[in-house]
Amino acid sequence: MDLNRKFPQAALELGDLLISMERYDEAYEVFQQGTKWGKDTKPLFYEGLGRTEAARGNMKEAEVQILQAREMDPTNPRFHVALGNLYFQRDIPSLAIVSYQQAIDLDPGDVSARCAMAEALDKEARYNEALDQYKEVVTRDPKFALAYLEMGELYLLASDANRAFLQESITNLERYLELKPGNVEGSILLGRAYYKAKRREEAKTLLDPVAAAGELDEQGHAVYARILYENKQWADAATHFAEGGKYLDDTDFRRWAHALRQSEQYALADTVYLARWVADSTSGEPMEKASKWILESGKMHYRQGKQDSTEYDVAIERFERKIALDPASDEAYYYMGLSLRQQKRLPEAIEPLSKAAELTPDKADRHFWLAVTHNTLKQDSLAQVHFREASALDDST
Repeated sequence: MDLNRKFPQAALELGDLLISMERYDEAYEVFQQGTKWGKDTKPLFYEGLGRTEAARGNMKEAEVQILQAREMDPTNPRFHVALGNLYFQRDIPSLAIVSYQQAIDLDPGDVSARCAMAEALDKEARYNEALDQYKEVVTRDPKFALAYLEMGELYLLASDANRAFLQESITNLERYLELKPGNVEGSILLGRAYYKAKRREEAKTLLDPVAAAGELDEQGHAVYARILYENKQWADAATHFAEGGKYLDDTDFRRWAHALRQSEQYALADTVYLARWVADSTSGEPMEKASKWILESGKMHYRQGKQDSTEYDVAIERFERKIALDPASDEAYYYMGLSLRQQKRLPEAIEPLSKAAELTPDKADRHFWLAVTHNTLKQDSLAQVHFREASALDDST
């Protein structure tokens, strides 16, 4: 530009570089000067002014500048795409779609505009239309990698409702990774798809290097944790469950706590249970459902009682809390009775064990342990009643 002060291409690229360096005032000055250099390039510089304003958050001013560029050259699809990009950036996908469609009408072969259009349609939950655009993109340009990635993710989401879409997801994601080997986002998505297709070892092979590099996202952590858990790699599974965030479901939380228990991190396991109780009880879940986490905590402390008898006291407190919130919980009564038995408090164990047998009369173990307790207390006739119930339900004992 020192050699030729009116060199449009150099000025445009200089402006773009200044934007990327967040030197917005300087970029604006470069583009502003360019608007004075003639009608052929003036729209490009107004577009540059718009991108500068958008980059520093002045969206309304950005719209004014880009609309001015489009009015100067309405048959150039570039300015329709720029306006669509601005609306998408402002989270107005419906207006973005209109502008992208105008660009496509002017240049049906513009695959970048079609891909942007598909992203906006996806944002509007118009998934089938988005897929149609992505398919058109790869038909026109079989090496347009981003379209395969986006199709793979859409089919993966759709496979929740229709498992037949899972193979479509895998096919597109495998094609994406052929074009972009080692890409982190593609590897995570394909790993998720492989896991969902019960191709666990392939998923693990794909996710191992991503995990080692510390590049898994929350969904990647969640899936990798499930794989490690199923491989009985307890400590590593627990570490990745801790990073799964909003993508963990109830089964994941149970597995996380179990993995912590298996790796003898009992206090952390209890933290998981109690945190879930707080989360569910404050999110509107019915108390009988939310308090299942208190029951799980109690059962863990009951199991720990074999190593430390003081754990039975904690277990009993948890079961009492569960019963207060959910009086129909046969498990809470049952394990409370067993905990009292372990403490040799047999007379006190009779009531919760009787309640467990009353709530679930079709479970042989409820009757069996009640019978054993009656028998130990020399209450033979009551013991015989429940031994008969137990043997009628399970004649193998």
